Amino acid sequence: MCSLGLGGRGRAGAEGAGVLILADGYPGKATPIAPEVLEEASRKKLRLYVEYPSALPGLELGQPRAGARGSGSWWRPTLSGPNCPECES
Repeated sequence: MCSLGLGGRGRAGAEGAGVLILADGYPGKATPIAPEVLEEASRKKLRLYVEYPSALPGLELGQPRAGARGSGSWWRPTLSGPNCPECES
């Protein structure tokens, strides 16, 4: 895995590497991802972990909500899928 600052525009990471795009402004500001970053990640077959994205193509993202019973806490869930061979189901 390597980390990628948004200023890197997706040029970090060898082909097939895992790349982290982390949310500096969470929960006050979502993370913008430039289309060029996603295009380059696709070309290089990078595995992206995008924390708190403002938008992703083909997905409708809801508004953030505070934790259970209005506790004021914020949850940071992690999602995985069948394309993540290192992740256990």
